[in-house]
Amino acid sequence: MLRHFSILFIISCFVHTNTHGQILQVSLENETRFHDSVSNQVFFHLDSKVLFKNNEYFNPLVEGYTLFSNQLDLGIQYQISPYVQVSAHTLLQKDVAYNTQLKAYPLLRLTVKKNGYSLIAGSILPHVSHKLLDALYAYERLITNPYEQGIQIKIEKKHIWSDTWLLWEQMQYPQSPLQEKFLVGHSSVLKTQYKKSSLSIPIQGVVSHRGGQIGTSNLPTISQATVGIGFQFSYQLNRFIKDIYTENYFLLSKELGSQLTSGKAIFANIGFRSQYGIQSSIGYWQGHDFVASHGAPIFQSVASQLGTPFFYTKKREILFWRFLYQHELAKSIFLDIRLEPYYDFGFEKIEYTYGAYIRYVNDIHLLNVKKTKQY
Repeated sequence: MLRHFSILFIISCFVHTNTHGQILQVSLENETRFHDSVSNQVFFHLDSKVLFKNNEYFNPLVEGYTLFSNQLDLGIQYQISPYVQVSAHTLLQKDVAYNTQLKAYPLLRLTVKKNGYSLIAGSILPHVSHKLLDALYAYERLITNPYEQGIQIKIEKKHIWSDTWLLWEQMQYPQSPLQEKFLVGHSSVLKTQYKKSSLSIPIQGVVSHRGGQIGTSNLPTISQATVGIGFQFSYQLNRFIKDIYTENYFLLSKELGSQLTSGKAIFANIGFRSQYGIQSSIGYWQGHDFVASHGAPIFQSVASQLGTPFFYTKKREILFWRFLYQHELAKSIFLDIRLEPYYDFGFEKIEYTYGAYIRYVNDIHLLNVKKTKQY
C-alpha cells in the first residue's frame, strides 16, 4: 500500500481491544433492559442526553458545522415475561438555538429476548448501537437522526455479536412526491480470547435504497452498498494502560446497477485504553472513489450537502488522532468527551472535531400487574 499505511500497519502488528469503530461508544449506546425473572411488571424509562459536537472543517467536501441538542426519552415498559417486553415512549428533542422548535416522536417497541437472541420491532436500537465504522454510519446520527424504526435481530453470545436490521426511513404513498427510502444493515464480530490476548473479526455492511413506483417523484432510483471486513487484536496489561490494540479494515462501496467506478478504502488504527476511562488511538484512512450513503462526510470522495456542489476527489488520505474520556459521574450518569484532530494529505490541512456528551438513563419500577383469575 502507500508509504503511510505501510508504516502504520507494521507498527500495529506489535501493539494490539475489541473495540467497534476506533473509539468506544458504550456510554451512548441504547439497549432494551430486561429485568431477570420478572413478569407482569411495569417500569418507567427515563433517558436524558445533552449532545454537543463541533466540526471545524475547511474543505470542499464539507464545511464546518456545530450540532448541539437536548434529548429526553420518556416511556412506559411492560415486561410481560422474562423474555417479552413492550414499550411506548416519546422522544423529545430540542436543538440549542433560540428559534428551534421542540420535536416530539411517539414510538412503540416490541422486544423478544432469550438465550442471547433478540427480536426487536418498531423503534429499534439505533445509530451507534450498531457498532459500525464512522465511515459507514456516522456516529453523529445520534443527534441528526435520533431514532430508527424497522425490525432488528441481534445475537449476543460468547464468541459472536451480531446486529442485522431493516431501517425504514421514508414511506411512499400513492401520488406522493417523496421517494421511498430504506436501509438494510449488518454488523457482526466473531471473537476469541486466549489468556490476555483477544482476536476479533468484524464484518459490516450497509445497503441503502431510494426509489419507489407509486409516487410522482422524477428523481432517479438509487441503490448503494458499502461493506467492510477487518481484524482486531488486543493485549491486556492490567496496569495504568488497561490494554493496547490494533483495528484494521478493508472496505468496498458500489452504486448497484450502475457502471460507475467502485470505491475502496483501508482503515488502520492502533491505540490503548487506560484504567481510568481514557482511550486514545492513531488511525490512517486511504480511500479511492469511496462513497457511503450514511457515512461521515470527511471519508467520502464526493461532497456532502454542506460542501461545494458537485465537488469530487478521487483519493482521500487522512491521518487521525483520537482522544476519548468516559466516566460515570454518579450512578447512571455518564460523561463522554472526545477530541479528534486529523491531517488531510489531499488538502494539506489540519482540521478537527470535538464533542461532549452527558447522559442519564434509568428504569424505575412502577407497579405489578395482577393476572385475573380465569374460571
